[in-house]
Amino acid sequence: MTAPKNTPVTLSRLAQLLDAYGSDAARWPESERESALTLLQRDANARALHEQAGSLDAWLDGAQARTATMHEVPAALRARVLEIPIQHARKTARRGRFFGLQLSLLALVPCVLGFVSGTLFSDVPTDNDEDAWNEIASVAMPTDVLDEDLP
Repeated sequence: MTAPKNTPVTLSRLAQLLDAYGSDAARWPESERESALTLLQRDANARALHEQAGSLDAWLDGAQARTATMHEVPAALRARVLEIPIQHARKTARRGRFFGLQLSLLALVPCVLGFVSGTLFSDVPTDNDEDAWNEIASVAMPTDVLDEDLP
């Protein structure tokens, strides 16, 4: 499906075109280009928007041309920037050496807490309380094992 030719362009649509594509009419959509150029010829506000977009385009094009090359950067700054990945690698290696130990100690904490709380706060029956031991044994072992006589 082809785009319709000569789509009417309003001032707000021209502002959108200038924001999206810049001041170069060759970059504008073909279906709106002719109407936009006609609007630029007859409307002073449209020409002002086009001039603003042109100055922005010129500034952006100039900023790309002013980027420094590696030879223009001072040697001390270049050395500091190139040293950053090396320092980061050293810190990571230093940190990673004891990471396994730290992780295992962290995993051990809940085990120790569970053991301590189980021993301190549980109501364990004494040897004299045979009914309590039978109750624990019935939960832990099937009933057919309890009914058999053990040697």
